[in-house]
Amino acid sequence: MDYSSRCTNTRLASLRLKKGGSNFMERKKLEALCSRVKISFTSAGDNARNVCEGISYLGGKCAYAGSLAKDREGLLFAANLRRLKITSLLQALKGASGKILALITPDRQRTFAVSLGNSEKYSKIESAALKSSKCLFLTSITALSRQALGKTCAKLMQQAKKSGIPIAFSIESPPMVSGRRKGLLALLKKFPPSVLFANEEEFAALGISAKKFLSLAKTIVLKRGAKGASIFSGAMRIKIPAKKARVMDTSGAGDYFAAGFLYGMCKKKPLKECGALGASLAARAISRIGTSLA
Repeated sequence: MDYSSRCTNTRLASLRLKKGGSNFMERKKLEALCSRVKISFTSAGDNARNVCEGISYLGGKCAYAGSLAKDREGLLFAANLRRLKITSLLQALKGASGKILALITPDRQRTFAVSLGNSEKYSKIESAALKSSKCLFLTSITALSRQALGKTCAKLMQQAKKSGIPIAFSIESPPMVSGRRKGLLALLKKFPPSVLFANEEEFAALGISAKKFLSLAKTIVLKRGAKGASIFSGAMRIKIPAKKARVMDTSGAGDYFAAGFLYGMCKKKPLKECGALGASLAARAISRIGTSLA
């Protein structure tokens, strides 16, 4: 669950968080931070959940897999999936559900303080659900987990590769990517994604040449914020302009771009149309506060 708060740059600096990044920490420290700020609103978050909401919003069918506890955050999250008609593959475990404090500065940038809770203990392999899917979506944050979650992601990617199910992979959290680039590149080489999403900062964190970056997947989607996006596939390069929108909060913009793109891909639409769907969803997301299209 995301707990959002408006914050000045001075206040953010006093909290000693890296602006614009995902600052991972123990739950006790996160709760202490939450007690020092005024929470403006609460919403269900997570990259994959945002992608699921975007696909559901467009009329597609999707399922979300992960682990939660039977605490306030877990109950709210599960209720959100039901309301959005997203199939739940949640695994109930002991401990605390994942929680994020999102601090929004006047420039509309968001800085995250993150406690992943028991989400890193997810270990259930949903083979039947995977086999009936047109795509498997994961992020580097989940796949690089040193706990059970990382192993589960690798097993799912292995099954998807064996079954010929396209893998869509999103690179997230530049600091994590920079510190774990060797492992991330090895994973992408072992289980090549059909689609790889990244923004310019995330690409830079990989520390590789543009040529090698373009060889990591069949299709590369480079998200460029207000400049739109660039899609690379084979010899093709397609520029997708950003849609005009009144920017209220950039949280989830990249996730919703991915949602629109993947919805189009599963409907076998041309890449340019997939990109346009992504840009439209991203524009809707940033015109609202929080990580929901509602």
